[in-house]
Amino acid sequence: MSAFTNPSVSDFKVYFVRDFSYGADAAINVMDSDITKGIDDASVFINTELFGEQDIYDVAFLNLAAHFMVMSLQASSQGVNGQFEWNHGSKGVGSISESFQVPQRIMENPQYAWLVKTHYGLKFLMMILPQLSGQIYTIAGSTRP
Repeated sequence: MSAFTNPSVSDFKVYFVRDFSYGADAAINVMDSDITKGIDDASVFINTELFGEQDIYDVAFLNLAAHFMVMSLQASSQGVNGQFEWNHGSKGVGSISESFQVPQRIMENPQYAWLVKTHYGLKFLMMILPQLSGQIYTIAGSTRP
């Protein structure tokens, strides 16, 4: 296992200085407890073996933590009646419509599909995808001496 140190709440605030409003009022701000929850969730999900250096790991981890935090905040605003919304190709109301296409290999993987629900998750996914696909070689040989 790699020996990386997870970023802290203060690291999160420095990295995402313009992304979120921080403070003690839960109605309008992201609180330290929200960030801590995102960090805790990210630490369970992340595969440290995909990263070779601490600074690269930090960027990936912080984006994953932000994704978990945003998803938790969205879910908490819906309360017990909240439902998970799967990605969609298009939607419209009246004369206004929106359409996008998520690549099939992303849609077929529940973890990838969930990550593309926020910009932070998508950024994390784009960082790890090159590490998840590689070249495979076969070598003739045997397991006997």
